Amino acid sequence: METTISVRIDKEIRDGFGAVCREIGITPSAAISIFVHRMLADRAIPFAVSAPDPFYSPDNIRELKKRAEEMHVPAKRKTTRPEDL
Repeated sequence: METTISVRIDKEIRDGFGAVCREIGITPSAAISIFVHRMLADRAIPFAVSAPDPFYSPDNIRELKKRAEEMHVPAKRKTTRPEDL
């Protein structure tokens, strides 16, 4: 006996998923069924799941952009002599 599983997902993600499934030659339903069967066989998610690299956190990206902008602003120095720097 078959049943239905409903999942809420962003429309753009759904459309992209459908496009990849068509390229492979399967339906989205078949792709999800493959995922479920593989998960049952392995008793695990069939791909690596990990936290994103903290280097790319929003706070760090903001700080990197700020520092990059500062590199292009001339420093306010009292002298330009190398020995005074």
